[in-house]
Formats: sequence, structure tokens, C-alpha cells
Amino acid sequence: MEELVVDLEVGHQEQSVNPNLMLQASKLLMDREAYLTEPKKVTTVAM
Repeated sequence: MEELVVDLEVGHQEQSVNPNLMLQASKLLMDREAYLTEPKKVTTVAM
């Protein structure tokens, strides 16, 4: 019975961690896009 409880807890942890990783990955992509687009704006203004 204890092993089943541990397996359920691990399953819940995986379900709760995966969405967080997806959010972090999407946020990093958004930050990267903003970082890549900001220098372009700066260079266009400088030029």
C-alpha cells in the first residue's frame, strides 16, 4: 500500500512539474524573442 501511495505522489509531481517546465520554456522563448527584437529596434533607430 505504501508503494502505491508513493507512486501516486510521484505521478502528481510529474503532472505538476511538466506544465511549469512548459511555462518556463515558453517564457524563455518569449524573453529570447524580445531580446532578439529589441537590439533590432535599437540598431534601426541608431541607423
